[in-house]
Amino acid sequence: MNRVLAVRFVLWLAALIFFGSIIWSMFYETLLPLLRAEQWLAFFTNLLGLPLILIGTAAMCWGLWLFLRDTATFTNTSEWRSTQAQIHQIKIQGAERKAAQRKVLGLAWAGWKPSAVWLAGGLGLIAAGGILSNLG
Repeated sequence: MNRVLAVRFVLWLAALIFFGSIIWSMFYETLLPLLRAEQWLAFFTNLLGLPLILIGTAAMCWGLWLFLRDTATFTNTSEWRSTQAQIHQIKIQGAERKAAQRKVLGLAWAGWKPSAVWLAGGLGLIAAGGILSNLG
């Protein structure tokens, strides 16, 4: 049990250092030069846009994690396996095969919907942050 906590601590520490270095870089290489040059519009648009990009990136990473986790979950269900076995039988043709394929697609979409929302939301935040950062 202690080993799991130690690994979790190290992963959180690595994530904190990684995101902290990104935030430091955004401040030191983008915001501080704009502040020194007194380019106020560019400073404030970047002050809002850069965190949106970072949050959008985190949302996309979370969406990818959900996608992988949920794919592993729903492909291990008995319903998925039996439908896949039914599709791959040579003797099944026509409407019965198409119905099984639609069932598989429905199961896949039901499993992937939460991750698709996170991925699309993250992409939207990245786009909005990029547009906002380039206004100034």
